[in-house]
Amino acid sequence: MGSGLAGVVQQPIEETKKGGVLGFFLGTAKGMAGLVVKPLSGTLDFFSLTSEGIKNTAKDDEQL
Repeated sequence: MGSGLAGVVQQPIEETKKGGVLGFFLGTAKGMAGLVVKPLSGTLDFFSLTSEGIKNTAKDDEQL
């Protein structure tokens, strides 16, 4: 969540340095997209790793 919030500030600054006013608006759009995408990505990683752990636990139980 923190990196998503940081991107809202950092992206416009970085893009403004590269492209001026147009870069500012591009950076703002990227920052806002990151605010949604990064937490969503983290949630999907959580579920993916949890299911992988359950699968590995079930596999270990079969070997016993």
